[in-house]
Amino acid sequence: MIVREGAHRPRADTFLFERAIDVVEPTGPDTLLVFTLGGIEAIGRVDPQDKVPVGTMFRFEVNMNRAKIFDPATGLHL
Repeated sequence: MIVREGAHRPRADTFLFERAIDVVEPTGPDTLLVFTLGGIEAIGRVDPQDKVPVGTMFRFEVNMNRAKIFDPATGLHL
């Protein structure tokens, strides 16, 4: 999920953004990054090799065709 310089160009189904990381939670096969997006808590899953200190800015690239989005009020998948 990290966007590296010159990796590739974003497509119409790709959303790029950068956010400060609030929590880093290693789970073994991947690492979960917790951050605020649009006033709500969001979680991104990255490779465990991507070492991200809390408080640093992290650049995300999200394929919206594969994103899992839930309503914060109901918890229902949108």
